[in-house]
Amino acid sequence: MSTVFSKGMNTYPPSVKKEKDTMSEEHHSHDFNLKLSHSKTTDNISCRSPQRLLEIIRSRGKYVTKIKPDQYIKVQIGEGSMDTAVPTHFPCFLLEDGELVILYASKEEVEQVKERDPLLRKEDYCVFYIETKPGLNAKTKTLFKSHGIKDFRKLCVYGVKGMTFSEALNNDGRFSDNLGEFKLANIEKDQQHIGCDEVIDRHNGKIFQICYDLGNKCPPKKAARSEKPPPTLEVFPATEVLQNAEKENKVEEVQEIKDKLRQMNPDLREIMREQYPDNTFQDALKKVDFGKAQHSFSDCHRLGKLLKLGKSVCKLIVGDKKVGTAFVLFKNYILTNAHLIFEDGHMVRGVKIYAQFNYLTARPKSTFSVTVKTIVDSDSNLDYAILELDPEGKRVPDGLMKLFSPIPESGEACIIGHPGGEVRKLDTTCIIRKEHRVAAVEQHVLSRFKDNKLALSRIEDQLNNQGIGRILMSDKVLTYDTCMYHGASGSPLFNAECQVVALHSAGFVYDYPVEGSVIEMAHPVIDIFKNFVSNLQGATALLEDIREASVGNSHLKEILDGPEPMDVDE
Repeated sequence: MSTVFSKGMNTYPPSVKKEKDTMSEEHHSHDFNLKLSHSKTTDNISCRSPQRLLEIIRSRGKYVTKIKPDQYIKVQIGEGSMDTAVPTHFPCFLLEDGELVILYASKEEVEQVKERDPLLRKEDYCVFYIETKPGLNAKTKTLFKSHGIKDFRKLCVYGVKGMTFSEALNNDGRFSDNLGEFKLANIEKDQQHIGCDEVIDRHNGKIFQICYDLGNKCPPKKAARSEKPPPTLEVFPATEVLQNAEKENKVEEVQEIKDKLRQMNPDLREIMREQYPDNTFQDALKKVDFGKAQHSFSDCHRLGKLLKLGKSVCKLIVGDKKVGTAFVLFKNYILTNAHLIFEDGHMVRGVKIYAQFNYLTARPKSTFSVTVKTIVDSDSNLDYAILELDPEGKRVPDGLMKLFSPIPESGEACIIGHPGGEVRKLDTTCIIRKEHRVAAVEQHVLSRFKDNKLALSRIEDQLNNQGIGRILMSDKVLTYDTCMYHGASGSPLFNAECQVVALHSAGFVYDYPVEGSVIEMAHPVIDIFKNFVSNLQGATALLEDIREASVGNSHLKEILDGPEPMDVDE
């Protein structure tokens, strides 16, 4: 990964390691023991460069004529009788030093042979195991390409971090092409189920069984708990919403709309009364137009439009420790928070960064991951980073930059993101005006903990340590209240006209006596756009792309044609 523009980078370093670094050949030295199934002897194979298992074996002349083509070979690792099998393309450096490898010939095709990407570093991979014994509701399913592979107790599968389980099994080559919407039961944790669209990163070394729900359909995931349980929608029947969606040729979104309707918060007046009890509700937020908010948030056409725009929102995976949200800006460029990519002013190094799109439910055929290739621009004050993707033939959703608009002082808003790294969610909220922020924070805390002096003291200390004072009277941020404060960093904030007005950046949180957030903040996207284009002097091609993507947006045109027009001609 490389940094294209250094102007305005603040304390961030000028360059980043390329995402597509392949495995270095330096210091690569290990051995494994090879045995053919019909032989009583073993050979020691010394490995001095990173290769795939069968490539190494075939490079030894004596084995060229002794073994079948890759697709007709079963590879066992370890001493156990028919215990664990790996694919023929297994990276050699994922073997234990001195590991026993046994080759078996097969009369039927065991593995699909395909072109493989160059090997990365060992730390870029994750390894897990799939038992060949079928799990719940899977006995009638065809799980593997070869019946003979079931002679082994389990299959060892590897994948690049950022892959989903579905992608890893498809890449493996030994599994059926028609697995569908499966689940994985962790046999070491009381059959705990995870979806096939989950990322593999945090499951290294775990053993699973493939299982299915009845009818081969994965049920929708339960909504995450929050302090504000969603009330029942009473504005108009859900059937009317679905019928209208179908009329607009949005059949594919019907189920998603149905799920969102169940989670929506249409009665905002009652919710805000809960948060600001007694007469303080009117004092704190008397200028918020709740009637308009209710109308906007329950409008079927507007909800359908937001769901469509939400396709441009992606889950951002930074190594195996950080998850956040991002959204497509234009072409192959995405916008997210700088604090996801940087720590203490320094770039997070040595990790792969992925954007995962269409992470809605257990739909492995529609969920896909794209590698981040380049950090184009960033700024710590506005907490943004613009990243370039390497789609490798995958179609990146449409960008949202053309919908950028100035922030409103008040009114309704909607945030779309991946809180906690979970499936994409939508939350509606109301903007808290600058003069009402202090009252909103005080009422949040006092309404919950006014009789708990220890809690009040600790919460006050935590909020002050997070620097809440700097945003309470700031004209440069947007504030609101949402349950999406963990993992939603980098989410777009929409106004009632479905325009993007801000980039969700942070929530001011406490963890005693319970976990919560008193207020959230976002940076105006117009300010981010101004800063971005000011850093692009001389970047003629990229400026031309930005102009093209901004056509029809008067706010962006005014910035591009400002007092000192950007020169996009050679």
